[in-house]
Parts: sequence; structure tokens; C-alpha cells
Amino acid sequence: MQQNSDSYGRRDALPWVSCGYRINFSTAAAMTCSRCTISTFRPTRMHNPFSPGSMSNPPRPDAYPTRILQHGRSRVDDYAWLRATNWKEVLSDPAALPADIDAHLRSENAYCSSVLADTESLQQTLVDEMKGRLPLVDIPAWTRDGPFEYGRHHAHDAEYPQLVRRTVGGGSHSVMVDLAVEAKGSSYFRAGYSVHAPTHRMLAWFVDDVGAERLTIRFRDLETGRDLTERISNAAAGGAFSHDGRFFLYIRLDDCNRKSRLYAHRLEKPATHDVLLLEEHDPKFALNLRLTQSRTWFVVSSQSHEENEVHLIPAADPLLAPLQVHPRQSGSNCHIDEGNGLLYAMTNSDGSRDYKIATARVDGGQVSGWHDLVGHEPGTTVVGHRVFRRHLAWLERKGGVVCAMVRRHADGRVRAIPLGDATCALDFGASHEFDTGLVRLVYSSMRTPPTVFDADMDTGTLTRVWVQSIGGGFDEDLYITKYTHATSDDGVRVPVSLVARRDTRLDGTAPCLLYGYGAYGVSLPAHFDADRLGLLNRGFVWAIAHVRGGGELGAQWHDAGKGQHKLNGVRDFLAAARMLVNEGYAAPGRIVAHGVSAGGALVGAALNTSPETFAAIVVEAPFVDVLNTMSDATLPLTPLEWPEWGDPVGSAQACEQLASWSPYENVTAQSYPSVLAIQALTDPRVTYWEAAKWTARLRAHQLSPAPILLKIRINAGHGGASGRQGRLADAALRHAFALRAVGYASPAHHPST
Repeated sequence: MQQNSDSYGRRDALPWVSCGYRINFSTAAAMTCSRCTISTFRPTRMHNPFSPGSMSNPPRPDAYPTRILQHGRSRVDDYAWLRATNWKEVLSDPAALPADIDAHLRSENAYCSSVLADTESLQQTLVDEMKGRLPLVDIPAWTRDGPFEYGRHHAHDAEYPQLVRRTVGGGSHSVMVDLAVEAKGSSYFRAGYSVHAPTHRMLAWFVDDVGAERLTIRFRDLETGRDLTERISNAAAGGAFSHDGRFFLYIRLDDCNRKSRLYAHRLEKPATHDVLLLEEHDPKFALNLRLTQSRTWFVVSSQSHEENEVHLIPAADPLLAPLQVHPRQSGSNCHIDEGNGLLYAMTNSDGSRDYKIATARVDGGQVSGWHDLVGHEPGTTVVGHRVFRRHLAWLERKGGVVCAMVRRHADGRVRAIPLGDATCALDFGASHEFDTGLVRLVYSSMRTPPTVFDADMDTGTLTRVWVQSIGGGFDEDLYITKYTHATSDDGVRVPVSLVARRDTRLDGTAPCLLYGYGAYGVSLPAHFDADRLGLLNRGFVWAIAHVRGGGELGAQWHDAGKGQHKLNGVRDFLAAARMLVNEGYAAPGRIVAHGVSAGGALVGAALNTSPETFAAIVVEAPFVDVLNTMSDATLPLTPLEWPEWGDPVGSAQACEQLASWSPYENVTAQSYPSVLAIQALTDPRVTYWEAAKWTARLRAHQLSPAPILLKIRINAGHGGASGRQGRLADAALRHAFALRAVGYASPAHHPST
């Protein structure tokens, strides 16, 4: 094999494999490049499960070659024109999209609808089933704060919930904000985040009415039920009130959606009078704000993917100068909580790669006396902590299993809370109080609905306070879960979680949905999702591949799948697919791969490498134009994410490495399975043109009759459509596509569930 020394991605070149070398497919049936262990295969004809009559005249956008020169090498991007030059304006106003791009995206939507027209009745059936599992009234666990308990009330037929509260002891609740009323007339409306003042007089609530995550903060007087006149625009999610409720601290976005400035707002004053407290000038860092559990301090973190800097601001006097408690140090992260005058830092400093908890005293503006309280144990990752008046609680993960731990301040006694195993998800629940002996935990598994427990931190006793109600005759005993492993190309054991109906035959005939993410050290919890029951009840196995790049097995698992090691995650994902077939969990040719956001990079790279492995691909907000996005420092997240993906602007090696696997660059002439990409026009995290360019390139290189589909949501955000109906419609579209891709065309497998 000969390396092309002066260009990559050339339109006139032979197909390229993911490592950047060319292979002549006319002579190669199954070849392996000398630089990597990923095999490439001769294209084979893919089965087309969709109606042939619906696929005439798919969109064929014009190719306008744009040559990009980078580090002395060039590449050609035929579809760069789909990136609107006024993209910042489009994020705020979809109507500003240039006419030629708008016309193409509308033609993609029309084509997608025509191809999937014969699934419309199935989609409606799936929506009806999901609605049937919703409770008549959904009120999650109330969260106590002094004289009140706060919660959410979601009626079965309502698009949006109500934000409610009641006095402690029960009784009727009062509605603070009725989001369904506030959303009237809006094509997009998301307002899930809110925070109340310690005085219980005021509520700050946040609204996104476009999907671009540039929020407007409103302040509601809970005594009068009316909003104050002032509104704060271009804000990030998150914020907190001062002790007396007179000030509200929040983070404002710059014109690239970067969280760059921390302000203090004086209530009942115009936002133009807000005081700038802290500004982050480095685009590789973003500000985050929270209040300690004790409500003594605002914690301001300037965070990159590899390090942070932490300041404290007293909640009693928010206009005082911030106190730095953790300086910016390469590779060092510190997450602060406080109690009784002590700072509790969850940190990876001093070589504690899987984190430890250390304490120091803060007094008179000085921090002193750091010492380890919960020592570092390699392979056991501390993933979160909370400090209460008499206890410290933390979560730790070992071997993929999350456990809750408690330490009593008075005598140092440590206790494990007996809840959870490898096939579950466990996290802290909402908590407003500091002087309490209870820590709230949220448990679920792939077959067990979310359940909220209050754990007595002195005795370890668990009290169940709420369980998500699932209608439609749901019975968790009808399902089984399993935690198993696949062996990757280099011998590494990759965890795989899966769920299926107990009566599904695991004899190598079942279809399977395989989900993966593999980035940022994010762990994929084996949590419950009622929406997936529609697939499970029709005979699907649902599997999660916990590939390298995630955080399931600690810092080393993340390191082994980021930057120059990204292909490890791709190999792991394909190994999981092979294992599912070899061990009879799934039928060959009946695996549907699913990725969201950064999971799109994983699935897209796996698709290029081994398209014959999959019956279909479903991606949402897919990060697939990785090289071009990481080369554009003007985009909102690019500089911030260089530590994860590599910096192709500053490093020729990183540029070549990204070019070797980036899904868009490595689309070649081969037989791809059916693809459905779902993308929001105003998504600021993964821009719309990534999916538009990728699907256009896939279609231009497609050698099989399987359709390449793009669904553009005009009124949606990174998390999809707003409102309950939009969420259910999105899930039904994904699942109907997956069902049809594996040949489903019959009534529900288990219609009684």
C-alpha cells in the first residue's frame, strides 16, 4: 500500500481506509492496513428493507469543491457550502438561513418523510404505547427546603409540567409557574431549569425559545405570582441567589455561546446595571457556577476538559472579590463543597488520577491545611460528593459498579449504602438542605424504573420515597438484564450492558440496538428508559457498549480512548457487535447502531470501517465532521474540546490523526446500510451542517440501495424537540426506522405490554 504524501480526501483518489492509506477494493476482499488493526472489506450489496417506490429522486446537492490546505497537506470538501456564513444569526433566527441551504434541507425532510411514509402508522402506534405508559399525573419526589417542599406536576395530557410547591407536611400544592401556559404560541419552548431564593419569596426560571441554549432568565415573585419587569438574555443554565435573595449570580454567553462572564444581578434593577464579577478570556475554558450545600459560598469554576481554576464568593456578600482556592494547573481538576468552615475538594491533584477527597480550612479569606480525607485508590473513581452538617457523602465507581459511601464527621466512621450493582444507575437526588441526616439517592436499572430513596447516614437504612409509575401493564419481572464483556482487537475486555424480554429467544435470531458514546470520560449508566419498551416488546435486545473514551473504568479508560487513541473506542464498539452475534444475543445483519452527539463520531467511524456489521444506523445530533469542526476555532466548543479530540490547528500530527478516522473525511465508495440522521437547525453544540454534509457525502458514495436519510428539526435543540409530544414523536421515528430496518412488519410482539 502506498501512502499519498501530498493530499488526503481527494475526490479522484481510490477509496481511503480510516488510517489514511488507500486500498484498491477491486483486488482486496479483506485486507488489514499495516498501520492499524481495523480490517477493511470489499463492498457487498446491502438489503433494502424500505419501500422501493418511495425512494425516487433522493436529494443530490451540488458539489462545490473547496480545497483546504492544512499543515502542507490538502483536502477537498465538496459540501462546505452547506455551512451558512451567517450561522450565528441562524442560531437565533432560523428564518435567516440562506435560501439555497434552506431549500436543500427542506428537500431532505421531504425525502425522509417519503421513504418512511409506510411507517407512519407504526410510528403512531409507538406514540400511543408510550402515552399509555405515562401516569395520569406525574409528580416526582418532593424536595424539602425549610418550610416548603418543591416539585414538578405533569398531567398526562399536558405538553409541559407545572413548577409547584407545598408546605411541609403535605396538603395541596400551589403552582409557581405553569409552563404549558407560558409556552402557548411558541414553536419551541424549553424551561426546565429553575432555582428559588433562600427567602422562598423569589423564583428564577430560565427559558429557551429557539433551541440555541441562549436562555432568558425571568424572576417570579411567589407572593404575587407575577414576573418582575427585568429579564436577562443570553444566559447559560445555572445560577443562585444570595443569602438575602437580593442578588442573583448568573453566567452570560458571548456571541459564540461560550460561558465567559459571571455577573451579579440586583433584583428589581435593569440588567444593564449588573456587576461583572469574573471574566474568562481563554476560549479553552468555560465558567460554571454552583452554591455549596451549606449555601455559604458560590463556587465558580473555570473549566477545561483537563484542568480548572476555582474561586469562592461569599453568598452573604456576593460583590466581594472572588477568592481563589485552586489555581490553574495542567491536568489538575478540583470540585469544591463546604461545611462547617471546611472545604471538601474532590480532586485528581498529586497523581490521584481516579480522584480523592481532601479538606482545608477557609478563614478570613485564607485557605490552609490541605490534607487527604478519602485517599486515592487506583481503579476506584470518586464521581461526586456532598457535604452535610454531620456527614460527608460520596459516590465511587469500581469495576463499573457505583456505590454510595458516607462518613460521619464526629468519629470518622465510614459506611457503604447497600444499593446498586453493575446493571444499575445510581446518583444523588435533588437536595436543598444542609442540616439533615438524610442523603437522597436515585436508583434505576435497565428494567427497574427510577426509584428515589432517602438513606439515613447514621444507620444506612433506606426509605423509598418515590418510584416512577409506568402504565400499560408494565412488569419489570418480564425483563432480564445482563452485564457481560466483549474482547477488543488488542485483548482488552469491554463491558457491555444489555436488556431483553425474558421470553425473547437469545439463540442468534433476535434484532439488537447497540448504543455507544465513548467520549469525555462520560460513563453510560445502565438506566431505565420507558421509551425503549416498544422495541423490547417486539423482540429487540438493547445493548450499551461501554467503550474506551468513557469513564466506566476510571481515568485510564478515558485516556485510552481520547485524542490519538480514539480508534480504540471504534474497535471496542465493533467488538461488542461481534460478541453479541457470537454469543447468540443478536442475529448477524440485524444490529442497529445508535449514537448521539459525540456518539455520532463513534458510530460514524464504525460505519466506515465495517458497514456490513450493521442493518442500519441511527444518529442524533451526530458529531461527524470532526476534522473540520476541530479546525475552526470560531465555533462555540472547538478550543474547549481540543484536549479530547486533538488540536489540528496547532499540531500537524493531530491533524493527520483526525483525518485518519473522522467520519466525514473517510466516507468511501462502498455499500452502506440504511442511515437515519436527526439534527436540529439551531443546535449550538453540534451544528446542523455536520449531519447535512455527512449524509450528502454518504449518498454520493453509496453502492447499495439502502437509503441515507436526514431529518432536520427546524424548531429543536441539541436535546431534540421540546415538549412531551415532540419527545415521543422523535422516539417513535427512531424506533420505527430501526424496526423496519430489521424487517419488522407485523403487529406488536407482546401487545399486552
